[in-house]
Amino acid sequence: MSLNWKELELIVSELPLVNSRIQKVIQHDFHSLSWIMHSSSAKQWTLYTEINTPYARIHKINNTIAPPQLEKTKKLQRFVQFCRANIEGSIIINAKCIFGDRILKLTIRKTDIIYFIYFRLYSGPKANIIITDENNKILDLLYRRPKINEVSNQKLSDIEEKEDNHKFEIRKRDLSISFNEQIEKEYAQISTDFTLEQLLNKVKALRDTKLKKLEGTVTSLLKSVEKSKNFESIKMEADLLSSYLYMVKPNSASITLKSWETGEDITLKLDQKLSREENLNAYYDKYHKAKGSYKNAVEQYKIAKDEYEQVKEFYFNLLKLSDNEQKDIKRLKKALELDNNILKKDKDEIGLSFESGAFKILVGRNAKENDQLLRKKVKGNDYWLHTRDYSGGYVFIKYIRNKSVPLDVLLDAANLAVFFSKAKGHASADLYYTQVKYLRRAKNGPLGLVLPTQEKNLNIKVDKIRLNRLLKANDSI
Repeated sequence: MSLNWKELELIVSELPLVNSRIQKVIQHDFHSLSWIMHSSSAKQWTLYTEINTPYARIHKINNTIAPPQLEKTKKLQRFVQFCRANIEGSIIINAKCIFGDRILKLTIRKTDIIYFIYFRLYSGPKANIIITDENNKILDLLYRRPKINEVSNQKLSDIEEKEDNHKFEIRKRDLSISFNEQIEKEYAQISTDFTLEQLLNKVKALRDTKLKKLEGTVTSLLKSVEKSKNFESIKMEADLLSSYLYMVKPNSASITLKSWETGEDITLKLDQKLSREENLNAYYDKYHKAKGSYKNAVEQYKIAKDEYEQVKEFYFNLLKLSDNEQKDIKRLKKALELDNNILKKDKDEIGLSFESGAFKILVGRNAKENDQLLRKKVKGNDYWLHTRDYSGGYVFIKYIRNKSVPLDVLLDAANLAVFFSKAKGHASADLYYTQVKYLRRAKNGPLGLVLPTQEKNLNIKVDKIRLNRLLKANDSI
């Protein structure tokens, strides 16, 4: 249960707000902040605020009681950045509770500038902390609410006092302590319980989202496998045409032949612009592409299915609770802090990354990573390397403006390209390289397949010392 307006009024009446200086603002999560204050009478003290939760409240934190889970956010949020720049160092010159409403209005002064801070302790969509200038123009706010016109540079709607309908009363008091201390004690355990429950719900929601997405990927890839598994029938058509190629007449649009397996007539379409041999080559090319698509689809299906099972097992273990509640809370929070991608160090990390002097080298280890790097991580001026005559990962050298790629960087990238290819273990290898803007995706080709143009040739002797240096510097290997 959050504070009602009468309880808020009592809380504020006990606080040394007026003439206190706001020294620091700390955000713990998207709902809670601590305001470090200093006054001549109370010295340093902390005001805790929690907004838009079932336990929305404002109260002083007793120095002898550690507030639950009050860790700093790792990334400084926009609202706190504004407070650091504009609010810290200001003096509170007035504190007023809006009669009949759960709103505290602080008037603060920094040098000659006047600001208003409104704390709205609602549990619904209007819950917020809003900072305005003295004309009530919104400067910044904890939650942006475009639907109700609560965004920066908009005027805050006038706040009116409400009638006292005697509906709200102050809860049963513990007269041995202040109301601030009572509220802090009452909510300490409740807030911790809620945090654990909230974290569990967030993790479950994240799990369901991930599994649903992976299920869709697995289903889609299974369809691709089914769709491309008829490549043997294309080979049969090519072999049939090869056996009766002498029967193909010039400029024929098709030819009908008897199937060796069923004895039924099969009509094979031909390109009238091509010779007999070219039509035959086209059928075999079609077969090889279909076979490649099938193998790639099978590989990607297995990868996606394995990932689905790994994610499922990961969350199953993550959601197991121990008999140590604080340990569970810390564990779940740490998992969620990995930016909604618990299985990876970084949700934006694709493949492997290496440093070579001032240059960054990216390596894809399979078709999926090659494709993702092409789509998400590289641009036209970046360089692409790949082994000739051997399948393998794509290697990219990130472009640095007004800098050409030194030979040493090129050799680092080339050695990595050999290492992450079927040529691994060879004493030397041929490669080609070009800029990404000269790569063209192969139409209907396997995932990630590209056709280079304006490529240059490179022959290298594999340098084991160079490779060891690069590989040891990467913690992911």
